[in-house]
Amino acid sequence: KKESVKYVESKDAFNRYVSERPAEFVRNKSEFYLVNNDFLGKKIPSRRKELLNLFPDDQDEILEFIKKNKISISKEADLIKLVRYLNTL
Repeated sequence: KKESVKYVESKDAFNRYVSERPAEFVRNKSEFYLVNNDFLGKKIPSRRKELLNLFPDDQDEILEFIKKNKISISKEADLIKLVRYLNTL
């Protein structure tokens, strides 16, 4: 899991209708990576079809597991379940 934070600078009010905004840190969406035995990480795609293409030999079994357990690729807890299943293959 890779988390990132972006710094947004303050903005001055350029007229009466727009208020001044203070500087802030904004958390970006987390990215998830799969790491193999060679410690090479691949980003987990956000689409199910692209994820299945990473495992061409086991596509049918993985798709069945995703449908059976209602796995959402955007949720961290579901991704943990999926990776645990992938480790058993």
